[in-house]
Amino acid sequence: MKKLIGSILVVAGLAASAQAQTPPTTQFNVQLSRDGTNWMNNLDISLDNPRTGRVFARVLVSYIQNDGPTPLFMNGVRAQPTISNFDPALDTAIPLSDLDVNGRARSRVANDIGPGATPTLGRTFGAATIGTSDAVTSHLNGSTLRYAAFSVTNAIGTGAGSNNIDGSRAINWSNNTLAPTLGLTNLQLFTFGIDTSTNQANRVLTFDVPRDGVRRFVAADETAGRGADWVITTSPFFAQRANVVDTIVGTLTVPAPASLALLGLGGLAMGRRRR
Repeated sequence: MKKLIGSILVVAGLAASAQAQTPPTTQFNVQLSRDGTNWMNNLDISLDNPRTGRVFARVLVSYIQNDGPTPLFMNGVRAQPTISNFDPALDTAIPLSDLDVNGRARSRVANDIGPGATPTLGRTFGAATIGTSDAVTSHLNGSTLRYAAFSVTNAIGTGAGSNNIDGSRAINWSNNTLAPTLGLTNLQLFTFGIDTSTNQANRVLTFDVPRDGVRRFVAADETAGRGADWVITTSPFFAQRANVVDTIVGTLTVPAPASLALLGLGGLAMGRRRR
């Protein structure tokens, strides 16, 4: 009887261990920069001097192994970066201005966008496979600016079929599996930027990669979870989905120089009174 109880306990322990395993996940990380060189998640430009309104953002992705296998490299993912609290009266998306034959913005740009600030805009992962069908543009829905394939104008999660709701018209980042980009942490997928007015009330913009706008590179039913495909073996070729967890967002605090100017004038007036 004791042996039987011991066996039951062992089996129960194995079941508990199996249940405790945590599957691998995919995590996006959006970082911001003033100069295209120094990147951070929280950027405050409200006290910048000299005061300029140009800011860049980049989307990184990482594989979080947890209890899952160690992949060889990333196969691909589709996603739609967003900027919430975007105000078209104050903010302008820096265009991805390398146009294709139909006048649409291409998905990778290497144009000069200002002294000391020249990161490559557009898709930076899987760039060797670019074609006109990969054109990327920004779409404004309410106060959210979203980057996606050129034909997508609906907000994330709206529309029908390949228009947008299933994420299939998101930006496509696919690896060249014959000569893949290696690495599992902070793979750089996309770089974009905005110019924001230097004369406005203080506010915060949030840069995100919403889960509902993510789809696997390999077409599949995403109702069970959205994620990226990571290559586990190449012979035979096998890519495993790692579902997406919450993005590490980037937050941008933009300036209010008008109020700062008033503060300066107030200080000057007080100084005169003291004299």
